[in-house]
Amino acid sequence: MNENSSIKCTPFGLSVKQAALQINLSERTVRKLIEQGELRAVRIGRRVILRPKDLEDFMENNLV
Repeated sequence: MNENSSIKCTPFGLSVKQAALQINLSERTVRKLIEQGELRAVRIGRRVILRPKDLEDFMENNLV
């Protein structure tokens, strides 16, 4: 691989904190949206993981 090439790596999943920063909401609000079923997430043990696509879908579905 040459030194000038770059690899763009998109995370498969985001933590609640990362997701909250992405959509400019508090962590508490993101957790509430997940509990209410308005925002999809995956629970793995104690961790909650959100897919970037689900964040995009949530934002698209809540346009005013």
